[in-house]
Amino acid sequence: IAQDKSGLDVTNDSLLRIAHEYYSQHPDDSLYARSQYYIGKYLYLIEQTDSAYSCLLKAKNTSEEVRDYYTAYLATDRMRRIAEVSDTALCLALSKEAYQLYIKHGAINPINEVYLLRGIGDCYHRCDKSDSAIHYYNRALDKAMLSSDSVVIASVYQNMSRHYCYNGQYEIALKYAHQAFDCAGYIDESLALLMAECYLENSEYDKAQHYLNALSSSNSKESKLVRLGLQHRLSIKIGDADAAQKYYDSSIDVAADMYLSTLKEKLDIS
Repeated sequence: IAQDKSGLDVTNDSLLRIAHEYYSQHPDDSLYARSQYYIGKYLYLIEQTDSAYSCLLKAKNTSEEVRDYYTAYLATDRMRRIAEVSDTALCLALSKEAYQLYIKHGAINPINEVYLLRGIGDCYHRCDKSDSAIHYYNRALDKAMLSSDSVVIASVYQNMSRHYCYNGQYEIALKYAHQAFDCAGYIDESLALLMAECYLENSEYDKAQHYLNALSSSNSKESKLVRLGLQHRLSIKIGDADAAQKYYDSSIDVAADMYLSTLKEKLDIS
């Protein structure tokens, strides 16, 4: 619990297993639900998601029974993260439930509330329900403004920008992207890629290239793949067939490398 509150992910289960085995034999103990939550979080971090979900569900149900809404919220929010990979409808239901449990908990931190509302908006975004997504993004933005935290405000603006970009409303997307930059005072790789895509689709190719150039070579493989894809599309737009082919070939190489890396991790091959 101390490590978790300090923001440190538990990467060793030696203590957790002792607690889990003990409290599994004492389901009426007040710490039973919390032990299920922490072992569930650990299993989630090592990608044993089915086992993690089972433990988290036990934590949620048990803590709700005794009106420990904070533990119920923690478990539900972690279940939401598991569901968002493969089941958008379930993720949406869990996101809403996590928010309600957090409100029931009572000791509300405005920043946590922002992220929960933004998460619901993200679910509606993935469900292609634009009106509902914007409704929750606006609610998140209102709460963010109350927090006066520029980074939190910027994060909501960025999600709104991404939503409008996805829906082909590039001018609005650019407006929110620039508001995100104005609040945060810097451009991270995700915002740079977002701005590049918006300018590309807006036929402002020099500006698109400017933001692509701002990305360093140390980006993650995922970001590198997106960047190469944008460079490929940009090269086609400006009629540079050789560059387009080069970026396409590079993107295939990165995608293949990502696939092999994932496969090795699953097979535990060094």
